[in-house]
Amino acid sequence: MLDILQLFNPMLIFVAMVLTFIASYTGLDLFSLTRSTESNKGFLFLGGTFSLGVGIWIMNFIGMVAINMNGSATYHIPLTVLSLVFGIAFTGMSFYCVIDMKLKFRQLLLGSFL
Repeated sequence: MLDILQLFNPMLIFVAMVLTFIASYTGLDLFSLTRSTESNKGFLFLGGTFSLGVGIWIMNFIGMVAINMNGSATYHIPLTVLSLVFGIAFTGMSFYCVIDMKLKFRQLLLGSFL
């Protein structure tokens, strides 16, 4: 019987989780600053969107790399970059849904769906 530790690399999973926690904290902190300031609101929005989107992508990508221990998988660079763009784009769309000062239930539902 195969040992579960032979199927994936737990250290890579740990690194992916730590990087995701750091990126999530950074993204949500930058997004929360958009409510408290009027100057550079666009840069804070883009920074929060980019950091949270990359954090989500990092967890998925490094998780897939950690499971593939024998190195037989091939990664197509255009599809990998497209998945990163999708992660950032959907994070931006969800942030945009909830950026209003008066948050409605419908906006919160749509933002959590995205």
